[in-house]
Amino acid sequence: MKNINHGLLVSFLCFFLIVLYISCERTITKGYLSPEAEIHSFSIDSYEAEINGDSISLEFRYGTNIDELQPIIDISKGAKVTPKSGEKQDFSSPVVYKVIAEIGLVKEYTVCVSILPNTESEIEYFMVDDKKANIQGTNIMLLLDSGFKLESIKPTIQLSANASVYPKSGQAIDFNTPQKYTVTAEDGSKTVYTVT
Repeated sequence: MKNINHGLLVSFLCFFLIVLYISCERTITKGYLSPEAEIHSFSIDSYEAEINGDSISLEFRYGTNIDELQPIIDISKGAKVTPKSGEKQDFSSPVVYKVIAEIGLVKEYTVCVSILPNTESEIEYFMVDDKKANIQGTNIMLLLDSGFKLESIKPTIQLSANASVYPKSGQAIDFNTPQKYTVTAEDGSKTVYTVT
């Protein structure tokens, strides 16, 4: 009888340990909280950001308004991000995003948006007094009344944004022969115009 009770006791104890193990395993699996707080991707419109550690950077073409952009953010499963994905942001200065993991761990990312330099190197108008020149591609034809002293004409030149020109607007030039004007865009690209 002692052997039977001992055998029953061992069987019961084994059964109890197996049930305890299975129930603990289920509890651990169901209650697992992820420590991950990562931004996997960050994009705005068709622009994909470069993520380097906790820094995120994007470049937009010249003229883009960066005051109200809506980023799409892919983060670690179960985590939350503030400001939220799709929420409008003013990126004229860096914006800090906080990713909060399920266990409460917080990781901060700083997003910097920059505007690429203007690539336009155009003369928009070329004037002498109140006479506007005719611009055809890179050729500028200036028709002046007789009596103008061609040796010292001071044209007024309007350029694309952030561009510069040489010779400068308002500089006295001798127009007895065709003159070259070089327009340099903000990005350094150049266009040469011939004025006749």
